[in-house]
Amino acid sequence: MARTSVKREGGREEAPDTITLVNDRLSATLRREGDTYLLSSLCAGGEYELLSAPSPLLFCDDGKEQRSVPLPRVAVAQEDAAGVRLHFPGGEGPLRFEVSLTLATGRPFLDLACTFQSERDWEGVVTLSCLPHKGFLPAAYPWIAGEVVTDRGFAHANAMGVPLLMGDPRRADDHVLALGFPLSECYRDLFFHYDPETRRVSAGCGEGRSRPGFVRPAGEAAADERRGWRRLLGRAEPPEAAAPPEGSRLSIPYRAGRTYRLPVQIWAVVGRYRNLAGEWMKATGFTFDYPTIRPPEEALAMTLEFLERGAPFIAGKGYPIRARRYERAPGSGDGGALHLYGNMALACALYRCWVRFRQDWMRERALAITDFVIGAQRRDGHIPELWDPRSDDFGTLGEGFHYDGAGFCTDALVRLYLERREAERVDDVRLRRAAGDALGLYLRVRKSRMDYERRRGKRRHDEEMSFPYSGADRTEAANVNILIVLERFRQLTEDRRYEIVREDAEKWLLHHVYHQMSWRDGDPLRRGLEVRSLVRAIEYCVMRYQATQGKRYQEMAEMLAPALFFALVPKDLEWCAGRTRGLLLANGEWRGLAAPLSDCVAPITALQRLGKLANDRFYAQLGDYLARVAPAAQCDERGVPGYGGWLPAVNAPDAHPFPLNGHACDGEVCVTSIVPAILEALLYVTR
Repeated sequence: MARTSVKREGGREEAPDTITLVNDRLSATLRREGDTYLLSSLCAGGEYELLSAPSPLLFCDDGKEQRSVPLPRVAVAQEDAAGVRLHFPGGEGPLRFEVSLTLATGRPFLDLACTFQSERDWEGVVTLSCLPHKGFLPAAYPWIAGEVVTDRGFAHANAMGVPLLMGDPRRADDHVLALGFPLSECYRDLFFHYDPETRRVSAGCGEGRSRPGFVRPAGEAAADERRGWRRLLGRAEPPEAAAPPEGSRLSIPYRAGRTYRLPVQIWAVVGRYRNLAGEWMKATGFTFDYPTIRPPEEALAMTLEFLERGAPFIAGKGYPIRARRYERAPGSGDGGALHLYGNMALACALYRCWVRFRQDWMRERALAITDFVIGAQRRDGHIPELWDPRSDDFGTLGEGFHYDGAGFCTDALVRLYLERREAERVDDVRLRRAAGDALGLYLRVRKSRMDYERRRGKRRHDEEMSFPYSGADRTEAANVNILIVLERFRQLTEDRRYEIVREDAEKWLLHHVYHQMSWRDGDPLRRGLEVRSLVRAIEYCVMRYQATQGKRYQEMAEMLAPALFFALVPKDLEWCAGRTRGLLLANGEWRGLAAPLSDCVAPITALQRLGKLANDRFYAQLGDYLARVAPAAQCDERGVPGYGGWLPAVNAPDAHPFPLNGHACDGEVCVTSIVPAILEALLYVTR
């Protein structure tokens, strides 16, 4: 392993003009300007420059003046085989800073640790900021629960999973610039900020939440110009930096006498986000913490017992959405509407269970659900989404409830057809015809949309490749599901028409959807839907690779999979930092709006297959981790209603087994797309 070195040039011994830190992973250059130091260069692999302009190591802004923090002296506190550490002693005054900068051998990041204390209360911000290369697009990664990098650009670290704010390497030759916090830190007062005007990404600390900068009321006289950072830091010269655009300034309260700590990691990684995920695990000491809840075999047996005896089943129809409520959950009552799409997926999963366990009730209920779904299909091929047993009417769940679209049901029909043909040597023409009629409807609607756009004078349109959907965002999992159906039909029928449409729709997916699924764009209310899209996209890529051996599909799947690693860890790491070197998803929050548990369990099979495909243990370990912690949401109190069923979500660290967010299904043992995903995953890991 190459040794880490430090080189000082020019100036005085305690204040050189330039300082260069180099190891085998990156090189960084600090340049002295006035009485402080700027991070003037950061090269990934020692070659590729990630910064477009020098930036102060620390920056202060109290809403009146903006100043870099004075760092008049520097000393080499450590230089050995482990790495190099620079120490910047703070000066005297009302605001005192102590700063250290470390580059460890073999690590692709700079570790900056800053502590500061003020003699008086004030409001402002203390940050480390970087101006990425022009090819980078700042993106919040991973999920931000309730906070979005928008025009205001603020993301509180306590609301994030693994807190990283980074540049997008799509146009930067596969190099990643990232800011992050160490795993062992308390994230309560740490935050990230992105300024859309200047493209700066920043990390800072302070109490409470961000709020817009102070706006002087009309007619009020300006404050004394000597107030602010000049007075606090003892500076006499006028401010040099221009005021930031209104709305991008942060205002954080700082308390007198309290010591604040800002630990920031500045990453420079050669590769893609997959590489960053692995590097983050190594650098932070992350390990998968496998809890002892129950083995997958026992969880599978409990689930099947619940479906046979505990869950309400309408004879000849299927399972209602609402199963019996868990004893400790609020509310009461069984029943509710019957979700045809989720029941069709459940029928396919039950049939696969029958193939393994040969229990008659599994096959009987699977075929009963299938008969009901096929009987409900209309002449034009449309399959209703919902059936109300009280009124005997069909309908939809509506926007905001189900996001898989009609392709979710059609895919289940095709898979059940293939399963029956292999297990019983039965060519069930009804299944094939029903799926074909539904797919034909989707293609006709798509063509009519395209014709309509052309009649309006548009040759192309962002939505012309979208398919019919039911309560689903067109740019989400609904389109990916139908891509999967098209691929299955192409393999089943070898019909060139399906291949042409699939190729055309895949181009639309790659241009308009793929980046949104992986880089977290869009409406904040829809950010919770993206795990499902990621999972289905990974499944599609794996399916295409197995069929064509196309290397680009493997690369796409490997680009999407790390998002699951960061998305499926708990948002609040403070409580677990002192308890475990890893993260326990069972004590974290299962995310999502409609079916969060299925979002977290469905990736298991996709990740396991991708691990075998790419010969990479990272994906297999993540899939195994999810399978081990999933039973945290399973009702395990024998004798109580809902035993063996699955709750839609669990919250922690308050140990509530159901989400207290006011939704109508809180605390219910759900039977929609959750249980099919559970069964498919458990069948895969126990085979």
